[in-house]
Amino acid sequence: MRKLARIVRTSVAALFVLCGFLWGMIYVLNSNLCDKYYVTADAPLEFEDYIAQVPTGSMPSLSQGQGQSLTELKLFGLFPIKTVVVSAAESKRVVPGGIPFGIKMLSDGVIVTSLGSVENSGKLHTPAKDAGIRASDVIVSIDGNKMQSNLDVISAVSKSRGKELEVVLRKSSGDQHTAQITPVLDSTDNTYKIGVYVRDSSAGIGTVTYYDPETEIFGGLGHAVCDGETGEILSLLKGEVVGAEIDSVTKSRAGMPGQLNGHFATVYNTGNILKNDQTGVYGSLKNVRVVSESVEVALKQEVKTGRATILSTLSGSAPEEFEIEIEKISYNSERAVKNMVIRVTDPRLLDSAGGIVQGMSGSPILQGGKLVGAVTHVFVNDCTRGYAIFAENMLASSESIKQTLKAS
Repeated sequence: MRKLARIVRTSVAALFVLCGFLWGMIYVLNSNLCDKYYVTADAPLEFEDYIAQVPTGSMPSLSQGQGQSLTELKLFGLFPIKTVVVSAAESKRVVPGGIPFGIKMLSDGVIVTSLGSVENSGKLHTPAKDAGIRASDVIVSIDGNKMQSNLDVISAVSKSRGKELEVVLRKSSGDQHTAQITPVLDSTDNTYKIGVYVRDSSAGIGTVTYYDPETEIFGGLGHAVCDGETGEILSLLKGEVVGAEIDSVTKSRAGMPGQLNGHFATVYNTGNILKNDQTGVYGSLKNVRVVSESVEVALKQEVKTGRATILSTLSGSAPEEFEIEIEKISYNSERAVKNMVIRVTDPRLLDSAGGIVQGMSGSPILQGGKLVGAVTHVFVNDCTRGYAIFAENMLASSESIKQTLKAS
């Protein structure tokens, strides 16, 4: 009886361990797998052998790139993981970039970068803070007049002569809020102020990820242009693309990411920025010097861990190809940007830049002859490694640009 009881206890313990293992696998897979996948005739939906696909409806027409279906994913063909949407799509070809470009952006409204005080008769006043204005708020209008530059704000406050103003704000959540604020006469320079520091524009250098010669649409950076002080995505009013050349590289080291140092050169690669969102900047590009042949854009499920290359420019305007390793992939739908962890392995890039540097954001990643993604972020404490975004995510973001260009 003791032997039988011991066997039963062992069996029950083993069963609990097995159940815990299966539950853990299902939880991890559910978290890492996407909710929606695109497929083409050349890129069907494929997973590891232990994940079975059970279609719950007729499959989409891959030959025509139309339709969608629900497919249930099961662990070992027995245990449900999640149900995903499978949509047919047409394969897309673009020209990979790797070339630097200059970014000039004017914000839609004026960004409050920080708050200050106004001195009057020996006392400090904080009218903006008292009215509920916070750093990262965007001043949309004052007394019904749209604010498009720092000078607009200065002029509106100065003309008030101390009378109460109605200020319309856009919060970081996207909601609008109206505040009443009374400017105070600053004794130090005899001007009316409300106690805010504002910014209306941003400029810098990034890397073009891809270019479509047929539509003249480009995608770059792989992440949004954000305000340097507030960290909020810059709400775009209008933006300009100019050519750029790299003069030198400040090498990265642990705790101190380096950067590409360059200058604007308007002879080539000119255009407009039409969209700035979390996945990158997008717009039209003119006078492009095509530096390579077009390649197919990989669907996310085609991306694999292992060897890959990036195109990036460390001098002048001509990109070079460098070896990297894709170490980790996350297919989770909620992660629009940080989809991969990559590591620089090319001795040339390690020697000249120390790994990934600022300004390389947008450098296209190629694997198996396809564009699979773009470099987005560097790990501060290990500059040989960083994050990357799926090319599929960037391409989806740039689709809306087509309608904007058609309407213009």
